[in-house]
Amino acid sequence: MRIFRFSTSRLALIFSVVIEGLYFAAYELFGTVTEFGTNTNFWSQSYFWFHLPAMSLTDHLVPMGQGVVFLDVIGSIVYFSFASLEWWPILFVAIWCFRHFRRKSV
Repeated sequence: MRIFRFSTSRLALIFSVVIEGLYFAAYELFGTVTEFGTNTNFWSQSYFWFHLPAMSLTDHLVPMGQGVVFLDVIGSIVYFSFASLEWWPILFVAIWCFRHFRRKSV
C-alpha cells in the first residue's frame, strides 16, 4: 500500500490521529461516568489516565466551560491535538522497530 511509503514520523502521526479517533469513539460508546464524575469501567479509566497530560495542558491554555462556544471549540481542537501527540512517540517507536527488525527477502 502507498501509505507505508511515508517516512516513519509521518506514518506515526497519521496512525496517531486515526487511533485517537477510534479511542475516543470507544470511550463515547462504552465509557460510563457517574453523576459525580467518577469513572466506572475500563474505557473510562484508561481514557482518563492516558489523556491526563493532554487534559492538563488544555486546561492551562484554554479556559473551557465558561459558556463561550468559541473557546470550547478551540479547546477541543487543542485537546485532540495534544491527545494525538501522546500517541505519536509510542507509534513512532513501534513502526521504527518493525521497519528496522523486519527480515528482508533476498
